[in-house]
Amino acid sequence: IARHANMGDDEFCHRFLKGFSPENQMEVCCIGLSRPIDEIFSSLEEIERYKAELLSD
Repeated sequence: IARHANMGDDEFCHRFLKGFSPENQMEVCCIGLSRPIDEIFSSLEEIERYKAELLSD
């Protein structure tokens, strides 16, 4: 994706993270920035689902 947007990996990563809430930015850092984007999204979805379950109890 970064190549198609004519930006380096570091710049892409910075912009990618900037779009998330501060809480999700921390989660992505814990998950690992080297993982593929689809895995990061999948992990974030699981985390959000878990949080929603905790709040509904």
